[in-house]
Amino acid sequence: PGLQALHPEHERITKEQIKKSNASVLLFNMEQPGKRSEFMFLKDLSDSIDRIFFVGNRMDGVPENEISDVVLSL
Repeated sequence: PGLQALHPEHERITKEQIKKSNASVLLFNMEQPGKRSEFMFLKDLSDSIDRIFFVGNRMDGVPENEISDVVLSL
């Protein structure tokens, strides 16, 4: 179900499943990249899993002249 969901049980289920997984997919909102909470979670995640795939979402909301800066910042 994901993290930062409206229902707290979703976060618990997600974190429990991560412990059983071989890899994880992190979805970033490219309109608001690099939130502190995302990087804190990434640090915890990297302690328990060694294959993490990063996916950028909502890139169409980023001005064209800022896309390379957003990608580099992540």
